[in-house]
Amino acid sequence: MTEDQLNELYKKLIVKIVPMIPVAWEKIYFLGNVDRNKLSWTSVFYFADAETGEMVRSHDIPGKYNIHKGTYGDMLRAADEILLQIYDIAVTNAKVWSQLTLLIESSRSYKVKYNYQDMRPLGWGQAKVEAIWAYEMFNYIPEDPVMKAQLDSYIKGKQEKS
Repeated sequence: MTEDQLNELYKKLIVKIVPMIPVAWEKIYFLGNVDRNKLSWTSVFYFADAETGEMVRSHDIPGKYNIHKGTYGDMLRAADEILLQIYDIAVTNAKVWSQLTLLIESSRSYKVKYNYQDMRPLGWGQAKVEAIWAYEMFNYIPEDPVMKAQLDSYIKGKQEKS
């Protein structure tokens, strides 16, 4: 598959993500994680609310904006299907990644980054991976106590190494 075909999949992913956001936004940070052989996968994104500047986690959309959880879940699964198509291309081309980051501007321009490091040997669960990613990408400190504790542990370990 060519770069043009990958770009079409990125655009399809954006088309699935954007309608999930019920307010005007400035920037979206999407994280897709896929374990080797597609044993598991997850998608989450954060967006900057254009009116308040607040960073909102996608999984908080149903509660925060009174969106039916089933509708949100269906939309997220549709995005996951495209994420897995992108992953399949990586496998075919022997460039297997564990994380895909998609940075989307309100103009719909985008940038794609891949992380090729396998997170499983590090013993990091999804909460820690997401918390560290959000912190590294846009200095996000989670309110969720489990994610915050995971991030605090990471930051402490990083400070001890330096």
